[in-house]
Amino acid sequence: MTYICDNCGKDALPTDTVCWHCGAKLPKWETPSPTESKPENETAPLDLKKTVMYGSFTIIILILLLAVMGSMGQRPLFITTDATQLLPEWTAVTSADFSYTVNLPPDWQWLDREEAEQREMADLFFVEKSELQTAVDPFANLANDTRLLSLAYKEPETSEEWPAFITVIRSDNLNEWTQPQIVGSLRNELGEGLLRYEVEDTFYGREKIDFRLRLYDELTAVELRCIQHLIPSQTQTYIIAACTPEDSYTANATEIFSILASFQPLER
Repeated sequence: MTYICDNCGKDALPTDTVCWHCGAKLPKWETPSPTESKPENETAPLDLKKTVMYGSFTIIILILLLAVMGSMGQRPLFITTDATQLLPEWTAVTSADFSYTVNLPPDWQWLDREEAEQREMADLFFVEKSELQTAVDPFANLANDTRLLSLAYKEPETSEEWPAFITVIRSDNLNEWTQPQIVGSLRNELGEGLLRYEVEDTFYGREKIDFRLRLYDELTAVELRCIQHLIPSQTQTYIIAACTPEDSYTANATEIFSILASFQPLER
């Protein structure tokens, strides 16, 4: 609203009593009451229904997040390295109890004794193929508690004899042995059959031992060349043995080395 001095016609403020321009006395003007307005910090009342909905949704999200984190904490830990990368057409196989993994070429067959439908076939092979028992005997005789977990073999092209095979066994007792104890005991048992060994560090701060063995299977009169890796985990020791008849070693060595290098215990 505009206020004007009757004497000079100039603008005046509603609170002025005299005109600032001409000095004339101004009438007492009535001013409208100010419009009530909400304080700037005043907020609308909360919608109880929406508040409950948002609160429930937040709780559900938190529960799901905790469940996912808990599940991840129980998953086995797999560490990716150059050796564990899949070669073309190879397959990564994991044990039924998620305790270890290994990569296999396309012409290899895998039998896991933790799988009920494969256990009978694996046990049958152990009876029929004396070379399998010969391969695991060196450490089985040392530890007295070894357990066969799985085996894999390369499919033969012309005969029934396997060109190469691997076995995976596990021992609790060997986890308590030191590296000199294991090497010394194996040398006493095999003599010249222990060709050489190498010691490497693992991801878990324990020493992995790579043994090169020459074993003789008396039943078939076949001399085997074996590479056996003794791999300790946090609570157990794995022995993965790869063997091939002496006359097939050169042809299968590269493939065997790649299989052995890909083996990894899955720590939780």
